[in-house]
Amino acid sequence: DPGKEFLAPSFFIDWDTDAVKGLSGQALFGLPAAADPLRKARAVEAWVHRNMKAVEFSQAMATCSNVAKTLSGDCTEYAMLSVGLLRAAGVPARTVLGLVYAPAPGGGRPYLAYHMWFEVYAGGRWVPFDATLGQGKVGPGHIKITTASWHEERSFAPLLPVLTVLSAAPQVEVVRAGK
Repeated sequence: DPGKEFLAPSFFIDWDTDAVKGLSGQALFGLPAAADPLRKARAVEAWVHRNMKAVEFSQAMATCSNVAKTLSGDCTEYAMLSVGLLRAAGVPARTVLGLVYAPAPGGGRPYLAYHMWFEVYAGGRWVPFDATLGQGKVGPGHIKITTASWHEERSFAPLLPVLTVLSAAPQVEVVRAGK
């Protein structure tokens, strides 16, 4: 079972505020009180995807409470807010840091880009979701490198494993794709 660090507030995932708790209630509105963690995660993923404004940031990650006020950001803010909304609802959650196979702007060759999404603990395992894409699942184009609870973390140290992989300039070739 996950430890308390996957439910507790932290510097970045500071969910214990009226703003975050209010958004959590909005995201879960209409679900039965006894809804399982997967239903809650799907609802949060869909709500965050619908309500966030995608903005490219060149600065550091925003805290969950800040994102709750602005409802804007890139994948890191989508993930931080999602985790905060779920923790506010009593669902163990963490961020996932990795790469995603992304189409290049202007129809160029696809590439591997830094990406953050989230996981919830349900049914004895961690299940991934991606509020940035809002597809109700995470596909084979997501490459998980590490996870972070952000417990007692005030730095960007959890990002280092991803930066290490990216600095190696990995190449991926899709040989075959199917259903």
